[in-house]
Amino acid sequence: MPELWDLYDARRNLTGKTVRAGENLPQGSYHLMVSGWIINSKGEILMVQHHPDDGEYPMLWDCIGGWALSGEDSAKAVLREVREQSGAEVAAYHGRRLQSIRSGDYFIDVWVFHLDLEIRDLRPDPDRVVGIKWVTPEIFADMFTQKRVVPAVHYFTTLYDRSMSL
Repeated sequence: MPELWDLYDARRNLTGKTVRAGENLPQGSYHLMVSGWIINSKGEILMVQHHPDDGEYPMLWDCIGGWALSGEDSAKAVLREVREQSGAEVAAYHGRRLQSIRSGDYFIDVWVFHLDLEIRDLRPDPDRVVGIKWVTPEIFADMFTQKRVVPAVHYFTTLYDRSMSL
């Protein structure tokens, strides 16, 4: 069964319409994307490495995230993505929506979770994620400079300090 996305108007109101994941959206329509940044008590950032067969970002490192499926609000979508991409079971109260941005034909909700997770306990979906690790903000910046990180996550460097004060 194909995945469906709910469509929103420019003011982020649900329109009651859906589109198959990956299809072009009707003019003036938007869909929802979520990013879930997990930061531990040492200030390290959890990064996941995309599968080599990923059509858009093979083998690049990224935060946890993806598209909200039809019927999901932002919190449900980010919790599902955290579970699928890391294997961690977290609750919405572990995190906080830090920011919502409209970009192109989608809204992106940026979530931050302050959690101490052990890498050895995480079980990412092997069809989507081939690596998972903690990195310091300095290593994240180096990875970004070396183009080893998905380019779209550049915004997090400006949000990191803000996320640490939550």
